[in-house]
Amino acid sequence: ARENCPRCGRPICTMCANQTNLGMMCPHCVAELRPEPTEAEAQAVFESSSDDRFLNPFRAPMTQVPYVTYTLVGIIVAVYVIELYLNFTGVDLKAAGAMNGTRIVVHGEVWRFFTAMWLHFGLMHLGFNGFALYSLGRDMETLFGHSRFLVIYLLSGLFGSLMSFAVGPYRYSFAAGASGAVFGVVGMSLGFYLFHQKRLGQFGKNRQKG
Repeated sequence: ARENCPRCGRPICTMCANQTNLGMMCPHCVAELRPEPTEAEAQAVFESSSDDRFLNPFRAPMTQVPYVTYTLVGIIVAVYVIELYLNFTGVDLKAAGAMNGTRIVVHGEVWRFFTAMWLHFGLMHLGFNGFALYSLGRDMETLFGHSRFLVIYLLSGLFGSLMSFAVGPYRYSFAAGASGAVFGVVGMSLGFYLFHQKRLGQFGKNRQKG
């Protein structure tokens, strides 16, 4: 069953409506009329699992250990250690699975779209991606859940490779790195704080800037 919000006129279902002094009101209007929380209050809500239904559309428990993030960081570090152990050069990385348009188009090596996200050209390259994944991935995995976080990470890495292949200068050169997947985590984080900016107040704004 549906009815219209008395404030904005939006159609709302009875399950989404909130009871107020003006009658059943849509969640958007309730959020707009609610006083902006202090940073301490928003921090408490963010860390609590009691208000999980509103904060997290996917209803993932907020107390889980982000072991997928730790595993992903461990994998890219382990792959880099193997690169060092085998004394890989840039030529070796090309053979190992770095992305290259010519290999993909001429030889049909489409698997490079996936393998490229696990390889890195140097310690600084690995350090930037690993730090970003560790810093942002823990919060996002806790909010979205293990499986959804992993799917978003892998699809972001894959589509990052596809986009680089489509518009980048990689038809004759090679590229690798977890940057595409990491930018997916950045987008996931920014989207979450934008979607819940009224609920999280200044705390959410500070996290967006961060």
